[in-house]
Amino acid sequence: PNKPNNPPEEKMKRKREEKLLSLDAFESARKGKVKDQDESEVVESVEPVKQNNNGKQNQTKKQKLNNNNGQNQAQSQSKSNNHNTKPNKPNNPPNNMPKKPKQKIPANDIPQDMSDPTFFHSVITQFHQHLSTYLQTHNLPLISFPHTAFISPSSTHKVTSFSSFISDVHQSSGSSKSFEDTYLKVTPNQKPVCIITSSSAIRCCEVIKGLNQINEKVKIGKMFGKHQKVKKQLVAIQRHTMTVVVGTPGRYETLKDEIWGAENELLVVDLWRNEKMMNIWEMKDTGEQFWSMFVKCAQEKVKNGSIKISFFI
Repeated sequence: PNKPNNPPEEKMKRKREEKLLSLDAFESARKGKVKDQDESEVVESVEPVKQNNNGKQNQTKKQKLNNNNGQNQAQSQSKSNNHNTKPNKPNNPPNNMPKKPKQKIPANDIPQDMSDPTFFHSVITQFHQHLSTYLQTHNLPLISFPHTAFISPSSTHKVTSFSSFISDVHQSSGSSKSFEDTYLKVTPNQKPVCIITSSSAIRCCEVIKGLNQINEKVKIGKMFGKHQKVKKQLVAIQRHTMTVVVGTPGRYETLKDEIWGAENELLVVDLWRNEKMMNIWEMKDTGEQFWSMFVKCAQEKVKNGSIKISFFI
């Protein structure tokens, strides 16, 4: 084909220059647009991240609040349901209403009727059984006492009227002296006529309250551990003459020389039962102390007949 004629050189140069200028302008313009676009894209990409994070935090807080509210509502509903399902309790009685007394179950081996003649014999058999077990465990010779060594009252008595019990036993003993001469009149340096042994200091205080008729005229000895120390009790024995003493077996054994003597006429064993329904013989430590006191201090006197034994229930 026929080639076109070559344009002149000047026209060619102009065209080249225009192309170069257009290319430079295009590239410079393009570079500026790219920078602006990149910066805008970066800013736009950062802001949604922040918004997304804040949105997530707000959503988590709302979820927690909703969960807590749901749990509280469920708990309140369960409590209300439990409250509705609980049986109706009876109203508490007023304080003025009398309370039912606790029934103490008496032991089967000892009847509780003082006027019954079999009662006294059953107590004596129990006495000899406990004494024989103590003597056997300590490898001591066995001993038994006749029924004349024991005095039974003619009727039952309460602990609040222990003075009447002592008077009843004194009349049953057949003593030639009257009750007033024996218990309400004292001579100097006289040892006690009646020795009352109980299982605890609290019970001793109850017995002393019941001896108000004797205590009005004659001082009653308090021979138990929680009241006074041994030294104070020795001073009290030296200062005052006492016809009746109330105490525990351990203290009677400690004060053997000051309590036991020729004036002793009556040994009263208080067979009161504690909450576990055990009397002074059946308690482990107190029973050991009682039989130790009896063997060391009263056994020979009971054997000779100089002292009698009575039981209070």
